[in-house]
Amino acid sequence: MSNEKKIFYAAQSQIVIDTISDKGEYIVKKKYIEQKYGEVASVMLKAYDWFVNRLEKNVPKPDAAEYPVWLYEDPKYAKVHVSQRMIKLEIPCDEILEFDNRKWERVLSQEYIGIDKDDERAFEEKMRRQGVDCGCKVFENSFYPILKRDIEKSWDRLFDINEKSIVQAASWIIKEEWIVDIFE
Repeated sequence: MSNEKKIFYAAQSQIVIDTISDKGEYIVKKKYIEQKYGEVASVMLKAYDWFVNRLEKNVPKPDAAEYPVWLYEDPKYAKVHVSQRMIKLEIPCDEILEFDNRKWERVLSQEYIGIDKDDERAFEEKMRRQGVDCGCKVFENSFYPILKRDIEKSWDRLFDINEKSIVQAASWIIKEEWIVDIFE
């Protein structure tokens, strides 16, 4: 176990902050996601379920946790809503899984993550030849199992971080002892 820690930020509602204060920690339950996203929760959960599978392979999962807490290396990407506050955290590296935020947007959109622009163009052409104009259409039915497999396999590139990446991370939990500061 490494003693190395990193600073990350999370925008959270007052109820989350109160839960941390009362229980010493906060974890995410599926029902919270369903409440937050309403009608589109099922689409979000497809991506979240895929991500949870990868997170479980890299970070030990507490029994009660169901989904990750999203964290940002740069606080400007945490997008604090008027009903939220920013939490600055110092988290042990073995409690987080880092990834590229821009690529995560592609996973949420159920799109292919290419090795480079040429690879992405080639995959788009492959879809067009099969009558599909975007990756999300592949997931609407069972007509495109090979395209679906290729898209999901490409999502592993989410974890390829480079100097151009907007670094995001996930943890199963926020622990009170990790909190450095809470501000507006």
